[in-house]
Amino acid sequence: HGAMIFIDALPAVVAAVPDALVAFIGQGSEWQAMQERAELIAPGSTLFLPRMSPEDTATWIRGARGTLASVLPDGYDAFPTKMLASVGCGTPVVYAGPDPGRAFASDPHVGRAVSFDAADVADAMIAALQSAQTEAGRERLAGWARAQHSLESVMMRMRQLIASTLNRAG
Repeated sequence: HGAMIFIDALPAVVAAVPDALVAFIGQGSEWQAMQERAELIAPGSTLFLPRMSPEDTATWIRGARGTLASVLPDGYDAFPTKMLASVGCGTPVVYAGPDPGRAFASDPHVGRAVSFDAADVADAMIAALQSAQTEAGRERLAGWARAQHSLESVMMRMRQLIASTLNRAG
């Protein structure tokens, strides 16, 4: 989905935050190319970790200043669900790409949405790295995510919508 954009942003990120470390968890068709490019343009600034359990992934997310998500702006209509996992863990998102992810990440509760441009991505990554995260802030974000996007909250809204529709019809 275009995660190479975060590698391309790394030289500017490391110039501003020399001890920056970006961890990529998972796999993908660009995995090897991302590793090679990262080592070439920003050596020592990345970790590439294998897929792991949801619990272990959540531990990494909770320990991060922000998470990264992207969708190539080529007309592919996708929503990176990892953004939901991130805010559910209380960690803001840096998103590069089009809607619907852009609208979600633009919400001030969620994080930052930027154009699919390495300079814009670098600016958002730097801001995330330089932001002060507090436990109270993480709890607020996780609470907002539960209230807005948990299965329970979605089902409550569905139930209200169905009841409202039946009342109007009836």
